[in-house]
Amino acid sequence: AATSTGPDAPAPPTGREPEAPAAGEPPAPETQSPQAPAPDQYRIPAYPAAERAVRALSEAVKYAQWRREAAEPG
Repeated sequence: AATSTGPDAPAPPTGREPEAPAAGEPPAPETQSPQAPAPDQYRIPAYPAAERAVRALSEAVKYAQWRREAAEPG
C-alpha cells in the first residue's frame, strides 16, 4: 500500500498516543469541548420597528461595499 506524504496526510504515530478512557469514565479534561460563551457576550440587536432594522441592514451593506472598494488597490 502507498503511504501518503502530502500536507493532508495524517501524522505518523508517535508511540505516545493518548489512551481512550475506560468504559464509564469521563474523558480527560484536555479532550472536553470548550466552555460555551457567556450569554451576555453576544448580543442580538432588537429594533422597535421593522423599518429601523431595514435601515440598519442597509447601512451595514453600504459599509461592507465601501470596505471592499477601499481594499482594492488602484
